Amino acid sequence: MNGYKNMWNLYLKGRLDLPLRDFRTVNCERLLQVIALEQNLSSAALKHVKHLLSGVFRYAIRTGALNGMNPVQAACIPRPRTGSETHADGLDQIQKMLDILPQPAKTIVAIAAFARLRKGELRALRPGDYDGTSLKIQRAAWRRYMTEPKGKRGIGTVPLIPTAARLLDEHLASVKPENFIFETVHGGPADLEGMVRKIIRPKLAEAGLPWYGLHAFRRGMATNLHELGIADVVIQAILRHSDVGVTR
Repeated sequence: MNGYKNMWNLYLKGRLDLPLRDFRTVNCERLLQVIALEQNLSSAALKHVKHLLSGVFRYAIRTGALNGMNPVQAACIPRPRTGSETHADGLDQIQKMLDILPQPAKTIVAIAAFARLRKGELRALRPGDYDGTSLKIQRAAWRRYMTEPKGKRGIGTVPLIPTAARLLDEHLASVKPENFIFETVHGGPADLEGMVRKIIRPKLAEAGLPWYGLHAFRRGMATNLHELGIADVVIQAILRHSDVGVTR
């Protein structure tokens, strides 16, 4: 139930400006297209949004508040943007980014590149989740809402390779955060999208380096870690695989 409430607050609240009786399939498709563009959601996430929206109309029809067909059922899911999902950053590209970026952006990139954390997991990290060698993943932050990490093995401990741990130590020593490892001046989870827009993209553009998004680091990570000489069992823990055979 909390998941649907968070989804409503994140993606649908304030967007349904038409009376239910005037809402048509074309309105639903346009709404999903806007959400897809603004939030850069995957097809799976858009299906969940559509399912929630369809449930609203099913309830309205069942309770007699609306007559007729459910306009959401016939709506098509828009194709998501694929640039960040098909590109995989290599070691050379990642190292160039780390050489250019200032703190805390370089630490965020290092953890995304070598620990495979999602944006929500990065934002929700607290100082107590770090023990010097690994990060305990216990929660995810979406805007101002806290949820559980995504997936069956979302909650767990992820080891940090020395490069990422060193940069994180450097960041923590310089800012001494109270609530979150990456936090705003008011103590809330950092705005990573704002950091990308104001710091990461401009810095990389000055150096002639492309930016494909934090999600691009998730692809090719196993190969990058293997090239660094990281043991298979450590890579397994980082990728949160159930069996090292899957990792290999």
